Amino acid sequence: MQLTLEGPVPGYPDGPTAWIQILADRGQPAMGLRLSDMAEYIDPQVWAAHIDGTVIGDPDFESQASFVRNRMPDAAAALRADAQIEEALVRAGRKYLRRRNDRRAR
Repeated sequence: MQLTLEGPVPGYPDGPTAWIQILADRGQPAMGLRLSDMAEYIDPQVWAAHIDGTVIGDPDFESQASFVRNRMPDAAAALRADAQIEEALVRAGRKYLRRRNDRRAR
């Protein structure tokens, strides 16, 4: 299943536009968020870790939904502060996945 929602970021009526993608595969839900001209959907936990300067937590749909519900304006502010944020987020997400896969392989 895939559901994509589109709309303005709360508190930013003139942009950016937010796209929230909710995926479910074999009972495992996941969420991604992209803003404005971004090409990639980014896990909200990657957004949170980047904004807060913390490590990315294990996948947790409730945490993803909480970030989208409560902190999307923080993501919009981070995008406005750094036009190259997408590249940093994608790099951080890929690095996290490599570490997670390495842990599972052991």
